[in-house]
Formats: sequence, C-alpha cells, structure tokens
Amino acid sequence: MKKSTKKGIQIIVAALTLLLAVYTALHFIVKIKVEKMLKVEVAKSFEIQYKDLGLNLISGNVSLSMLQVKSIDTVLWVNPLKINRLEIKGVNYFELFRSGNFKMNSVLLDAVKGDFVKKDSNNVAKSATKDFKKVVSIKKLILKNSYFTQIDAKNDSVLKEFKNLNVHIEGFKLDSTSLASKIPIAYEAFHINSGPIHVNISPFENLKIDSVYTDGKLIILGFQLASKYDKVALQSKLTKERDFIDLQIPTIEIDNFQFMGLEDSILLSITAVELHKLNLEMYRNKLLADDYEVKELFYKKIGNLPFKIDIGNVAIKNGEIRYTELVNKVSKAGEIYFTALNSTIENISNLNGSPIIFKNKANLMGVAPINLAWTFRENSNENLFLVEGTVMNFDTKEINSFMMSNLRAKSSGTIQELYFTFSGNAYSSTGDIKMKYEDFKFQVLKKDRSGVNDVLTFIGNIFTNDGSNTNDRGYRFGTIETERDNTKSFFNYIWKNVNDGLVSTLTGNGEKEK
Repeated sequence: MKKSTKKGIQIIVAALTLLLAVYTALHFIVKIKVEKMLKVEVAKSFEIQYKDLGLNLISGNVSLSMLQVKSIDTVLWVNPLKINRLEIKGVNYFELFRSGNFKMNSVLLDAVKGDFVKKDSNNVAKSATKDFKKVVSIKKLILKNSYFTQIDAKNDSVLKEFKNLNVHIEGFKLDSTSLASKIPIAYEAFHINSGPIHVNISPFENLKIDSVYTDGKLIILGFQLASKYDKVALQSKLTKERDFIDLQIPTIEIDNFQFMGLEDSILLSITAVELHKLNLEMYRNKLLADDYEVKELFYKKIGNLPFKIDIGNVAIKNGEIRYTELVNKVSKAGEIYFTALNSTIENISNLNGSPIIFKNKANLMGVAPINLAWTFRENSNENLFLVEGTVMNFDTKEINSFMMSNLRAKSSGTIQELYFTFSGNAYSSTGDIKMKYEDFKFQVLKKDRSGVNDVLTFIGNIFTNDGSNTNDRGYRFGTIETERDNTKSFFNYIWKNVNDGLVSTLTGNGEKEK
C-alpha cells in the first residue's frame, strides 16, 4: 500500500473519530441541557417524572416515555398528568443553546390522561405560569388517543369528560404573553377527531356528543342537551317551574370556526352553522311555583355575554319542536307542536350592532303552514323587536287537545288566512292583525273538563263573530296592544300578542283602523 493512500485512510479515520467524539460530546451536552430544563426550569411550576429520555442530534429528535407531570400547587389537576409517549422532532438546537427557547417541527403527545380541577382561571394562570419565561414554537402539535376530565373537587363529581381525543394544531406558540391572555396559546389552524364528550351543564341538565371531527368543516354528531331525570322524577327535585328538555341534533356542520383572543376578551367567530333534523321536546309543570327570574330579550343576552361572538348564519333544516304544558290535575297535559321546521338566524353578534334576524317556516300541529319572523335591534340602548307572521288553512280542531287542557275551551272552524305584525320593546308592544275564517265557534268547558259549560259558551258566542261579517275581500281586522311579563320567555310574549289580536278580531267590529 502506498504511503499516500495509507496516510489518507488515517486522516479519514482520524476525522471520523473526531466527528464521533464531537457528536458524543454534543449529545451529552444537549441531553444534560434538556434534563436540566426539565429539572430546573419546568420544575419551577411542575414536577416531572419519566422512564426514558431518547435523543438523536442528527435528526433533532427527542422522546420521553411513561411521562408523569404534577402541578406543584395542585390547582391544575387532581392526579399527575400521564403521557404514554412524548415525541419531539426537528428541535432547533441553535435556538435552544442561544436563548433557551424551544423551536420544533412537531410534537406528539400519545395517550394523555388528565383529571383537571375546576378552578378560577385567573388563579390558575397566575399560580402555574408566573415563572414561565421561555418561548415554545411548534409547527405541528399532535394530541393522540387521549382522555381528559374536569372534576368538581367540592363534591368529587365529573363536570366534563372527553374520550379518545385527537387534535392536530398547526403553528402552535406558547409564551408568557399568551399564557397571560384569555386564550393561553396562539395557533394558525387546528383539526380534531374526538370520541364521546360529556358536559355537566347544571344540576338538572347534561350535554352529550357522540363524536366531533373536522373535514373542511367542524362536524358534530349525536348532539344531545337533555334533562338528567325523566319528566316525573324531575318534578320531585324542583321547587319552582323549570322545563324538562330533550334536544337532539343528529348532525351539526360548522363552517370556518375560529376561537381566538380579542383585546382583553375571547372571540368565537363562525361563518355558518347547519343543524340537521333538530328535535326538541319540552315539558313544563305549571302546578309548581312560578319562576320570577327576569328573562332578558335575546339581543340583550347576546350583548351581555362574557365573551365576543360573531356567527353569520345558523340554519335549522327539517326540525321538529313539541311543547307540553300541565296546568291542572284533572286533565292530561296539552301539547302544541311544529313539524317540517326550517329556520335561519342571521347575525348572532355582539360586535357590529346589526339586527339579529330570525326566519321560521313550519307546519303548525303538523298540518297548517306557518311563517314567523322576528328581528331584534338596539336603538339608543333600547332593545327593540319586530314580529311578522302568517298561518294558512288551519282547522282549529287540531289544537283542541291543547286548548281543552290549558284554556278550558275547544273550538271548531277553519282559519283560512291569518296575518299579524307587531313591534315593541322589552315592556310593551302594539300591532295589527287580519283574518279570513269561516264557521268559527268555541265552547267553554266545565272546570273538570268533563263537559261543556252551556251558559258561558252561549254568552261567549254572542260576542264572537263566526267569520261572516267581513269586508268585501273576506277579511276581519283587529289590533294588538300588550304589556310584557318580563318573568316569561319571549315566546310567551309572542303568544300574548297573537292572542290579543285574535280576541280583538273575533269580538271587535272587524274593521281596519284608519
């Protein structure tokens, strides 16, 4: 072998040996740096245990297995946060050595299990993040096959539960600034795929979701907001009126969902929402004590939310609503319902001051087409509204089951056309109504609903026009003038206005006011 060749081999071997030595030294230094950060920097707020630390300088990868994280002051979670596997790829070592900040291509958190405590958010941020001085920047943050609960430590109950949660966040950033804000992280985009979700809404209602995922849109499957007890059991737990509720929505589609910080608040921004085959059942026992809590109008409720909201459009497609009310012990509860419900709500927002507009189409009692629209707006700090509606081809016998129980009356005859418009504020309203109807009669029932009270029926029909005394186009007209009971819902307010107009039309002179 020539001396030059031999010398060249020796140089290569020496260079490789040197590189290996340098790599080993760097590997040792970086590992010490990472371990120091875990034991010193992070340990200011958290206790961390792990089984194995893997490190690859060439690829910039770091991994930890069987990781357990415990909050020092125990305000964040009950038990140690468990992470089966933590994988970090593409660590920027130059940035790590220069400033101590973490800049990474991706982070994978596999099989995380955490039991969080319900606590005041300000206290949590203050106690757990006051010493956090670093910047964490991740191109892709992946949470896989994880399980989380939120616990009410006072009574050891589960408030929220998330099963099989998978989240992919792009452009993740965490620093002292973000931690001090309403939303503790910044991100560019996110994707989610979750199993069952359970939320304890109140002592009386639960929210359940079968699954959530993103596929261009945010899709929610198997949404249910329902009372914890059946109708009978609920009554024994109430001291005043409260609705039994069962709201089920098989599919919800949300377009362009964004959740972000806005100045000193939080903004929920959505372009459009579609609720498919919404089914709502409500039941109220009026024999219980009245609920005298003041009910705010929708516009004011949106304005008083503790966060900012901006939803362009909500659409209900092919829904159904049933409302049952028990008002006496001698007859069964009366029911009123709407089928083939298609609705839109435009501009649910407390940002731009534009009116909130509701438009609804349905079949009253499953047979009579009804259109109902209302608009909320604010003028000089006064909440105003406008309601317009029509009902067509309604055989009044269809609503007798509700009237007999709730109004102690029943009727016959057909409302061919009904139009009403009224407007007002949170205190009073006025409007107009016109009807085209024929052969209308009603009967007042005895108190026990066992038969007809002939005397009251006879007197009532004397003052009620059967639809024969009309103008040349077959219409009778009436007026609306109503005061609101602010302990009742807006739907009660609508009914009071329509009812006042019906009485005016049936018993008045039937002429249009000039």
